[in-house]
Amino acid sequence: MADNRLTELALQAPALLQLDVSRNPACGSSLAGCPHLRALTASCNPLVALDPAPAPEPVALDATETRLQRLDIRGNAALARLRTATPQRPGPQVQATDVQQRRLAQLRRTLGLGTGATAIDDLDPFELHDLAQSIGGRDADQRLLAIVSAPRCDRGTALMVYWTSSPHYYARYASRDEVPSYELAGWDLLAAVEARMAGEGFATAQIPFDPADDRQTRSVRGIDWTRAASGVHRPDPRRELPRRLREPVRPSAPAPG
Repeated sequence: MADNRLTELALQAPALLQLDVSRNPACGSSLAGCPHLRALTASCNPLVALDPAPAPEPVALDATETRLQRLDIRGNAALARLRTATPQRPGPQVQATDVQQRRLAQLRRTLGLGTGATAIDDLDPFELHDLAQSIGGRDADQRLLAIVSAPRCDRGTALMVYWTSSPHYYARYASRDEVPSYELAGWDLLAAVEARMAGEGFATAQIPFDPADDRQTRSVRGIDWTRAASGVHRPDPRRELPRRLREPVRPSAPAPG
């Protein structure tokens, strides 16, 4: 629906997961008919009112370059990516929970809630999560190992790292002794998460992550990491993946009032 001439939007689409109404002359939008919406792009239009509360599941919301004065996201606990401001336009005043103010990078920067640290052990749980999501390349396993070993690493971050690091692949090995040298970094990363989860655990569980319905890392439609990829031939697993690592971290409901 982008690049259109919509002036008002009131959909009745319960199954709709993604909606782009950017670059429209719309001044108002109702999401009451889209209760399962997971991604909304409403940028570059003269919106003056937007209430995302009737659609509590969005993971991503872009409302840059609008006329919004206020935006209340306290009812959207799953929100992981928020864009309301640009260098040219500061955007609306955002009402958010304490956790959202620290979890959402834009709000963390705006409110000055970051640690300003560069050392992994000095980052807070939300900065560690953002860093983990950004890591790639040949040394990714070693860098992620430092994150899941950090004292402030959140349980949700550890689950995200674990399930996106091919645990089903490494289940072909019964022990570290069987792992080829070029795959040891990946094995050690997974083993570190398993050991910490079985032992002292993680200090917090504030960052939502559901390994059976991951809407953050690849697609807002959701990915079930707990099921081995179909159509891919793999040797029979030599070990079971820990059940505890299949348990999701759920978004916390906002406090009343």
